[in-house]
Amino acid sequence: MQTILVIGTVHSMMPEHQQELENLFRVLNPDQILIEISPEDVQRENFKDYPQEMTYAYYWAKIQGKRVNGFDASMDILDIAVSDDMKRQLESEAGHLIAIVNWKYLNKTDTEIYRRLSLLTERMIDKEKNRQRQETMLQNIQKQLIPRGKILILTGSFHLPFFQKNLKNALFPLSRELF
Repeated sequence: MQTILVIGTVHSMMPEHQQELENLFRVLNPDQILIEISPEDVQRENFKDYPQEMTYAYYWAKIQGKRVNGFDASMDILDIAVSDDMKRQLESEAGHLIAIVNWKYLNKTDTEIYRRLSLLTERMIDKEKNRQRQETMLQNIQKQLIPRGKILILTGSFHLPFFQKNLKNALFPLSRELF
C-alpha cells in the first residue's frame, strides 16, 4: 500500500522551528521524503540556494536511513515586470502575515491569511512560468514515488492547492489538525 502525505512549509521557518519539523518527521515516520530541491542538486548535494528546512529534511532522512529525493524544477518564476522595490514591499507584507501564525497554520489553504498571502505571492510571479514549474514538479514526484510505503512530500505552502488538485490520493495531515 502506498500512502502519500503532503506538508507545506514556510521557507523562512528555520532554525526556530527545527524541533517541530523533526517531531513531525518522527511521528509520520515516512519511508521516503520528497523535498523541494531539484533532483540534480540532490544528487550533487548542492543545497546553497535552497530553504533550510529542505536541507534539514535531506540530512534527517539520510541519518534515519530513509530514501530521499528532490522534485523541484529549477526555474525563475518571478515576473520580470515587478520592480525590486515592489518585490521588497510585497515580501515585507507577506512577512508580517507569516509572523501572525505558526508555519503549520499555513497548511490550511481555506483561511483568510492563506488567501492574502497567495494574493501577495501571485503579484510577484509569472503565472505561466509558475504553471510550468508546478507541472514539472508533479512529473518529478510521479517519477520517483516508491510503489509501497509512506511517502512525505515537503513543499512550500504556496504549492499546496496545486498538489491538492493533482495528487488525488494524497493526504494533507496539517490541513485540518495541528500536531
